[in-house]
Amino acid sequence: MLYTNTINEGLELSFKSAMAKSDIIRQSLHQDMAAFYFNDYEEICEVLKKDTLNNPYSTETLKTLQFRHVDQIEKILKRRAAGIYSQAPIRKLMAGEETEDKNLIPLLDEINYSRKVKECFLAALFFNVAFIQPVYDTETGAMRLDVITPNDVAVKSKDSDYLQIEAIKIRKCYGKEIRYSVWTDSEHYYIEGENEYSYENNPDGVNPFGVIPVSTLRIREGWDFYGEPNWNLYLFQKDFDVNLTEMKLAEQRTLHHVWLAVNCGLKTGDILTPGHLITVNDLQEGQPIPSLESVTSNYDFAGVRENTDWLNKIVALSQGLSSSSVSTEVDDLSGIAKSIDNQELHEGREEMKQILYDFEVDLLEKIRMVYNTYSGQKLNENGEFYVEFIKDPASETIQEKIQRREMERGYGYKNEIDFAIEDLELSSREEAAELLKRNAEEIKQLNPEAE
Repeated sequence: MLYTNTINEGLELSFKSAMAKSDIIRQSLHQDMAAFYFNDYEEICEVLKKDTLNNPYSTETLKTLQFRHVDQIEKILKRRAAGIYSQAPIRKLMAGEETEDKNLIPLLDEINYSRKVKECFLAALFFNVAFIQPVYDTETGAMRLDVITPNDVAVKSKDSDYLQIEAIKIRKCYGKEIRYSVWTDSEHYYIEGENEYSYENNPDGVNPFGVIPVSTLRIREGWDFYGEPNWNLYLFQKDFDVNLTEMKLAEQRTLHHVWLAVNCGLKTGDILTPGHLITVNDLQEGQPIPSLESVTSNYDFAGVRENTDWLNKIVALSQGLSSSSVSTEVDDLSGIAKSIDNQELHEGREEMKQILYDFEVDLLEKIRMVYNTYSGQKLNENGEFYVEFIKDPASETIQEKIQRREMERGYGYKNEIDFAIEDLELSSREEAAELLKRNAEEIKQLNPEAE
């Protein structure tokens, strides 16, 4: 198949071996990161065991040690993303001056577009790069969006631009089997074990689209395709879990005393219980006086907790968040400091919107490409996609809110029922409609001349 040739063509054997080893290391790192990102406790324990073997825990200790894990990653990522997708952006397909959303909006709702895009955004904030692939299931006749993280991907970049994909191999699980889906601009086939095969309805392994149907969301460009992941957040989460585990161990040592018996006549295996009587007979002159003492720990719980909280604040600042966002102290920052931090965070989110705009337009075009190829319906091939982000209502002024609602009303995106649900947090459209009707009748009774 072409993918193997594309990856290896023109490369010396030694260089190929080095690159293969390098990508194996890269993928292994991303796999470890994925354990924490997806909150996979069993995999997290394996990573922490590997990191703490003989530093500080022995092999014997690790056999019985139960790591403590509290997910900090999700909270920080959601705070970084907050305000961008608080409300779904307005997505339109324009053909000249006309809006052609008849098929687009139902399709986006069907494939959970908004939720998948936000999921991909959160993954990219952690891994730096994440992917979405529109997939059409020919058996069910339905489309879906697959969010793919770098631990499940191997990429060959284009020689002309290392940020662009020439070939991609995507790992997917089907039951208990691992299958690799391989794409180039001209070919598409699967690898399962040592076997390569194509679709039953595509025996030649041809890519029907002419381009790879995968959209890449990249937060920051690096020296290679993947760039650098969020090291601060990843390393902090590991340190945080080790600190929690160590504090739990110290707590157990403190609660369950270690006894030191001197000249008490105790034998190996004796157990001290309430009411246990220890007698010492025939004490010889010059022998130590019998004593029984508990060895208590002088573990600095307060100092370790303080250090952990400090690390938490440092990581928050490294993510563009205010330290008060992770602080347990109400008055941790002054009003001016909070205002400056909020402004910095706002500017960072505006920059993210520019990245997300290009990503969403590219993704919408690939969705149209896949949808038009396989479904019986069509999205206008000549139309252009537009994405308009809505400002976070929590930070907008009254005038901005009025302007936003006029825009939403003009696009036909929302109406008075939607606004009532948004403002009053009503549970259903029927409840909102009934409220508006009741208010309109009350106004008419109070002012019969009002229209």
